[in-house]
Amino acid sequence: MKEINKIPGGEIFNTWLLNLAVGGGGFKSPSLNSLATVFIRKIDLAAYEFAVARYNWLTHGTQRESGGGVFFTLPAAGDHLELCILSLRRAIRCLDRLRQSKDFPQIDRLLKKRIDHAGNDLVQIRNTIEHVDKEIAHGLEMDEPNTLLITADGKFASISDATIEIEAIHRCISLLQDVAVPLSSHREA
Repeated sequence: MKEINKIPGGEIFNTWLLNLAVGGGGFKSPSLNSLATVFIRKIDLAAYEFAVARYNWLTHGTQRESGGGVFFTLPAAGDHLELCILSLRRAIRCLDRLRQSKDFPQIDRLLKKRIDHAGNDLVQIRNTIEHVDKEIAHGLEMDEPNTLLITADGKFASISDATIEIEAIHRCISLLQDVAVPLSSHREA
């Protein structure tokens, strides 16, 4: 896993905006520029939220038992990780729309498959985060986490009955950055 201080948090977005404003960069289509702006911003936001969550659980987390496991409890860490996951799903949806345009640069086939796979890993946890209120209303067990918790070993995050590897979240950020970094300097002829 990349070191926490090596994960960009705003640099890609700043490059994109500077390129649009003064460098003549971006696309001819305003809608593609808007989608690319949202895509890049969501990647930077996800990277930032991941780094803050990781810092919080490594430095401030306390352990407690819940749902048959031992978790770090620190609402801020779980909240930041939730925002990371939600931002990643939004970025993937923007990328899907961008890829539909004939003017969008081709993405390597293997990278595209890896992004699709990483996005699929996020679906259940994202849906549970978004709809945990329904689970609570329908009888979420008291020992099941109703907020995103990180396992004591730092390898998994869980909410209700949904679990995801922390490494899968990090991998998704890295893959999307592999698209966002070159896109931030894109210039259409």
